Amino acid sequence: MVMATLVAPLGLSPPVVTEFVQWLMLNGADLRRVVLMATREKDVLAGAKLVEVALRSRYPSLEVSEVLLDYQDVDDQDKAFDFLERVIEVLEPLRAAGKTYLLISGGRKVMSVSLALVSQFLPGEVYHVVMRDIKVINLKLEQLRAKIEELYESEDPLSYYRANEDLEELMFPALSEYEVIRLPTIPYPDHVLSEVKRALEGAKKGELEFNMAVLLSMTGLVQIAEGRTVATEMGRRVLRILERLV
Repeated sequence: MVMATLVAPLGLSPPVVTEFVQWLMLNGADLRRVVLMATREKDVLAGAKLVEVALRSRYPSLEVSEVLLDYQDVDDQDKAFDFLERVIEVLEPLRAAGKTYLLISGGRKVMSVSLALVSQFLPGEVYHVVMRDIKVINLKLEQLRAKIEELYESEDPLSYYRANEDLEELMFPALSEYEVIRLPTIPYPDHVLSEVKRALEGAKKGELEFNMAVLLSMTGLVQIAEGRTVATEMGRRVLRILERLV
């Protein structure tokens, strides 16, 4: 059986991570490690601690780690690109380390989209968790916010968690209460990414394969001037990312 790692951005709904882990385990996955990606927003950090403790309590052999971002929210272009680069930093070493699961249910939409986008360069299976009754889970979360904050500030969060059964019920509902959806991804072959990189670096339009100059100009990553590709500002940012992959 192939050992697996889960990478999951975290927002204000921490149960989506533990729900997915529960689903994986019950379906026979050999999950060994969970990597949480969290901003420095206090409620997000409290949720990350809750996820870590809940997993330690139920699956003590599971390794749980956190990647803390240097901001409270991914709310502008620079932070979006920074998050994309941090995702690559996390996923790149996992290429030869077994299977990778990517959970896009937590965090800002830009975080979810970035994670799904990177799965086309660094292949991983992409999943989303959907609660059947979102109103119920949101109500439970709000009712337990104070306890989640107390756990975060506790000197012994594991003992606090185990003493509060309502936290366990929040983090591990019955499988019948949620649906796990796998989203298909198609990895880009290395030679295609190499052509994208060549175009962004500047190349003669006629020397590029796959009609790459036209395709990239349609997406605003390059302009074509005197028969050559010239990267736009967005294209130069994408090039810096591709330089780490190709």
